[in-house]
Amino acid sequence: HTKALLALFAPGSTVEVSGTEEGFLGSFYTARVIEAREARGASLRLHVCYEAFQEDDGSTWTDWVDLRHVRPLPPAHADAEFLPTLALDTPLEINVEGGWWEVQYCGAEAAGHTVIAQRYRAHHTVPVSRLRPAWHWSAATGAWEVLRQPRPVQASPPASRKQRTKL
Repeated sequence: HTKALLALFAPGSTVEVSGTEEGFLGSFYTARVIEAREARGASLRLHVCYEAFQEDDGSTWTDWVDLRHVRPLPPAHADAEFLPTLALDTPLEINVEGGWWEVQYCGAEAAGHTVIAQRYRAHHTVPVSRLRPAWHWSAATGAWEVLRQPRPVQASPPASRKQRTKL
């Protein structure tokens, strides 16, 4: 199982990393795998370089993350495939400032599609090009599925030493 995961998350692979810090819960940011290592207890940790974040000096931001917070890039989708199936409260992901954030569908308006990020009490009206299905990847099976029910909103962990922009 570890060999398969090491192959899936090999250096150079592009992945999505879930936000684990206050202000980033419910988000996924694209990153490139720099290195993969087995940690204590046979868990896997990845050294990643984020596409959307930079340090103050302009260098790219890197971090070590636990495998449980990483997933491959979700499958491609066509707007015409998922848009007609949207019902009130359907889970979606919205692209904001380089990351994909969990939201729920509220409806269509002349200006676009309205969604709400329950965790942050933020409403957005955006074109469909900034939305995608809410994806769930199972590491155990290596399979993707589109979420049909909203994820439960988790309590926020303590604030981290690194702060980034909130949704």
